[in-house]
Amino acid sequence: MWIHSDNRRGDLVTGVRLGGRALLYLCAGMLALTLAVFVRAADAQRLEVEADEVSYEKGNSVVEARGGVVVTWRDNKLTAETVSYYRDQSRLLASGGLVFDSPDATLRAVSCDLDIDDEVGVLRDVTVEVKDRPGSFGGFLVQKKAGREYAIDEGHYTACVREEGREPDWELAGDDVDIELDGYSTIRRGSLKVRGVPVLYLPYAKIPTRFRRTTGLLMPNIGVSSERGFVYQQPYFRAIDKQSDATFVAAVETSRRLGTELEYRYRFDRNIDGQLEVQYFNEAIRTGGSRINSPLFDPGVTDQTIPENRALVALRHRQKVLDNVKLYADILTVTDRFYLQEIESNESGYFDRVIRKSLRYTDSEVGLMDQKRDTSYGVVATLYQLLARNVILDSDGNVIGGRDADRDEEERVPQRPFDAWMSSDGTLGGLVNFKVDGTFDTFLREQGADGQRLDFAATLDRNLVSTRALRSSMWVRGRLTGYHNASQQLFDVEGTYLKQLPRWAGRGAFEAGFDARTGFARTFAFSGTRGPLSGRYASLRHTLEPFARMRFTERTTEEHLPLYDGVDRMDDRTTATYGIVSRFLFRQADSDLPAELARISLEQSYNLTEEVIDDNFSDIDATLMIVPAQRVSFTGIASYNVGAASLRGALAAASLNQFTLPYMRERGSRIDAVYRYVRSSLDDFTAGGVRDTLSQGLENLEARGIVGITNVLAAGFYVRYDLQGSRFVETGGGVRLSAKCDCWNIELGVVDRVSPNELQLRLQVELRGLTPIGSSALMRTTPGLALFDRGLADALRYGW
Repeated sequence: MWIHSDNRRGDLVTGVRLGGRALLYLCAGMLALTLAVFVRAADAQRLEVEADEVSYEKGNSVVEARGGVVVTWRDNKLTAETVSYYRDQSRLLASGGLVFDSPDATLRAVSCDLDIDDEVGVLRDVTVEVKDRPGSFGGFLVQKKAGREYAIDEGHYTACVREEGREPDWELAGDDVDIELDGYSTIRRGSLKVRGVPVLYLPYAKIPTRFRRTTGLLMPNIGVSSERGFVYQQPYFRAIDKQSDATFVAAVETSRRLGTELEYRYRFDRNIDGQLEVQYFNEAIRTGGSRINSPLFDPGVTDQTIPENRALVALRHRQKVLDNVKLYADILTVTDRFYLQEIESNESGYFDRVIRKSLRYTDSEVGLMDQKRDTSYGVVATLYQLLARNVILDSDGNVIGGRDADRDEEERVPQRPFDAWMSSDGTLGGLVNFKVDGTFDTFLREQGADGQRLDFAATLDRNLVSTRALRSSMWVRGRLTGYHNASQQLFDVEGTYLKQLPRWAGRGAFEAGFDARTGFARTFAFSGTRGPLSGRYASLRHTLEPFARMRFTERTTEEHLPLYDGVDRMDDRTTATYGIVSRFLFRQADSDLPAELARISLEQSYNLTEEVIDDNFSDIDATLMIVPAQRVSFTGIASYNVGAASLRGALAAASLNQFTLPYMRERGSRIDAVYRYVRSSLDDFTAGGVRDTLSQGLENLEARGIVGITNVLAAGFYVRYDLQGSRFVETGGGVRLSAKCDCWNIELGVVDRVSPNELQLRLQVELRGLTPIGSSALMRTTPGLALFDRGLADALRYGW
């Protein structure tokens, strides 16, 4: 079983979180309501009163209305059987079916007695319904005391819709509730009721009801895992001051480790902010070896090199030093290479967690930068820490080669202790745009080539034609790169000595390019036609947008250059790229806003100087987007190589949501699926006939869905299947039981994953308006499915 809360930052933290937010809503609502009555009733000239009988006594100092009294002012209305207003005493009394209706809430009570000047009063048998959310709250007797204090006898709160003669599905109640706004409130003899039956008793609780961050315990993380045993994490939030706060976590995993975590956040002023994360775990109680199952790690190593003491330090810091000078630091370091794979990350975003878990190396940067108008420059130091290893497997998946020693791996990671850069752009006489970039980099490693590199590039570009029918531009770039090789020995990836590099080396390169695009469009009206689009859409605008560009590159030899990164290798070629984009824009019948329901693009390059595989043509890149219905969408990306007559890569994503299955509830189901395929390189095998796992192709299928079975019962699933390895990498699913009014949900499900091999039982209980307890196993997000959440941002190609 796995129960945990994702809230680690405690924006509104309560010592006992259950009910804290509900009581805050109750306090704020009652305060706004009573003050509205005070202010509006005090100004009689703004009131409109209707009643069967109205009388004035004592020189109009007492106004009494009887029989069907309706008092209105602005958007507020008060109805009752009798209303009395005593001007001399600033006192308002109402009784008999009292109903106060405002834009935000509706209050019902038997009677009220309000003192306007002292802002105190009593309301009896009160129920308040907030209009922008389901549910209600109130009490048998609500007293507004002096200042910001309330007292409620037999208080209650529920997010369920109340029905006559039926107890709500759940209700939070307290016999005696003392509330202090922006302070602390006390509940005595509290309970959680299910259909009127108490199931959880809370004899006494003191709860922060502050409008700012408050120190206190957060909901714990509780679970049972086949890999980690019984898991318990207790977070504690500390509101240090207005500029900083921290979350402390004590963690226990009975089959693995004990540890603690600290997350410190600060913003001392608008010029300084950051976040520090520190974790420490001790593995003395560890039983069993690591169950990491990844081609990036040698299985024989993971069981042997897990240290007893493990730690992580992460820092993100931003600081304005001078007017335009900023200091920045992004640091991530761990004590061992398996730390991020084995220990769950606390990153709030899914992509952040996935990226941290799948890193092959960490990088830490500290730098200064200055920016003035169109010119910027800075210095930065970057250090890397290798995590993953290159492993060679045989046809059965056994490790038979690669880099055997951890020390050798570390020696091959280049460090960059000093980098300086500058960039400037602008125009020359308003006719030509220019950009100048320069970098000075230092590379350092114990084994292999290292030294310094100076790179300078200048680019000029100009728009040639800029009209609605045609747009074109051209650019030229010159690049000079110089090298000082402190270590002159060059090795291949297996550590074999290749040759000696010269002490000094250089390269020159010239590049030029030309871009052009145009477009054609035609509009088709749907008026007077029949079909599924008539009535919903008024017209279709179809566009054809051809484009073309040419790129020329000429460089000197790179034979005597070291290889530090991508700057050190440039492809000397001339290519022409051409393609077309077609869009289908439907204008809605009830508005002028167009809806793009389909798009397709094709793009290909031609190498004028050399063949690619069997000819001079590159892959054909195609993209497709179709939204045939409001609840259906499809997107696809593919690369097809003409010379090899093979598909090199593809991605297809489909979504069908809010649909109805036979004999199921209406619009209660959703399915998302993503297929990804990347062909391996042409060098699939090494010289000895051994395949390298890092050069193998990728082909997997990821899907998730939720099926509405009845109005209250749904089932969900998610799956990641590796088609190359013919195995499930991650699976999960479960059931969800919900209320008809959607005021509560209970989910129970299972999560099974491969790396590390772990089985979890997840439980989540959610009472609407209160903090959820637990973690969902339904509608999980995997790397491919996360593209839906980001709008396919990570899969965009030209034409999207």
